[in-house]
Amino acid sequence: MSKKIQIVDITRKDEKRWNNLLFNSINASYRQSIPFEYAQELNGREIYTYIFQKNGVDIAGVHYSIKGAFVNFIKTADILSGFVFRKEPDHELVALLIDHFLNWAKKHKASFARIKTWLPKSIAGEETKYSSLLPEAIKYFGFMSIKPGRHTYWIDLTLSEEELLKRMKSQTRNKVRQGARSALIVKKHDVLNDEIIESFWSLYNNLGKLKAFHTLSKDRFEREIVSMVNHGLASLFFTQYEGQTVNVAVASNFGEANYYYGAISPEFKSIEGCPSPGPYSQWNMILSMKSKGLIIYDMGFCPGPIPIKGHPNYYIWRYKFDFGGDHVEFLPVYGKVLKPIRGRLFRYLRYKK
Repeated sequence: MSKKIQIVDITRKDEKRWNNLLFNSINASYRQSIPFEYAQELNGREIYTYIFQKNGVDIAGVHYSIKGAFVNFIKTADILSGFVFRKEPDHELVALLIDHFLNWAKKHKASFARIKTWLPKSIAGEETKYSSLLPEAIKYFGFMSIKPGRHTYWIDLTLSEEELLKRMKSQTRNKVRQGARSALIVKKHDVLNDEIIESFWSLYNNLGKLKAFHTLSKDRFEREIVSMVNHGLASLFFTQYEGQTVNVAVASNFGEANYYYGAISPEFKSIEGCPSPGPYSQWNMILSMKSKGLIIYDMGFCPGPIPIKGHPNYYIWRYKFDFGGDHVEFLPVYGKVLKPIRGRLFRYLRYKK
């Protein structure tokens, strides 16, 4: 099969071609979009994009990156956003992709290579077809698991609104209904202006400082989130109560729609009659993605299947869990030493392996 496949390197100018593949793929996510991936350049990465074509049809795509680690003493080659597949891949296609990446990494003198597939290992406790296909191919080329896969919850948007509400925990369902009966108004923005951007950024950044959690830099925010919205890949949601913004959030709006970032105004509790805006805001985001005909809404990352009291992120973890989505565990991060001394040193320093 590999003899029939052409490998084409493309640039950001070919975004239309990339989007044609992405929007018709079986596993599209915001991570694979051109605006998101090339925002990684702000972190010192060089990004390269390839499309794999068979019989004149683009069947797969991938972004590679190369970056100096530990003050450029070690170079790492990465697939950070996974592969894009138009149809279900077979072993031969996966092997071709990995082989191409390895040759590319060696050509760029990388000491260590990593692959994040962003494909689910299990959904609702059931192993997926990827749980054997991808690890077998990846390990054949000498990669090893170096870090467990991330966790999330997927909301099934093919279900009726009634069933989606039924799957929520009663407290969350009651808050959604309370929000619907209140004066809360949720507005979706697909076209941005300076006022909207500044309003979102201020609430998001100020809450980050107040709660001492990591936030994107202003440059990264504009390069990544604003660019995604302006390219039609994400939407901003503002929730207001009697004219005052009490919640902001952003979600990707294609493929596997994904709750991305959000912030709640700590002042909402002092506003008379204002209910907790988070659940109602999230519900409107879910309905917005459902109305577009999408089938998955990803609640964003969580530490594991079931919230554990005492965990540092327990409350946001429980908030996501209570919407009743299926728990999803992604495949691990895989790594391979390409240069014996520096590659092993990097693996030990970063992963203690």
